[in-house]
Amino acid sequence: MRQALRAANANSEIVVYPEAGHAFNADYRPSYHEESAKDGWQRMLTWFKQHGVS
Repeated sequence: MRQALRAANANSEIVVYPEAGHAFNADYRPSYHEESAKDGWQRMLTWFKQHGVS
């Protein structure tokens, strides 16, 4: 995926949270990982702000 993004000259970023498993942002599940979820949510909001989506 990273190679494809570079090849496409895409303004994208892949962030991996090694300590968080699948569905880490679902706060109603045992897999919820607060630190990763908060960071991911903030990154998403920043991305939307940078790309003109409010």
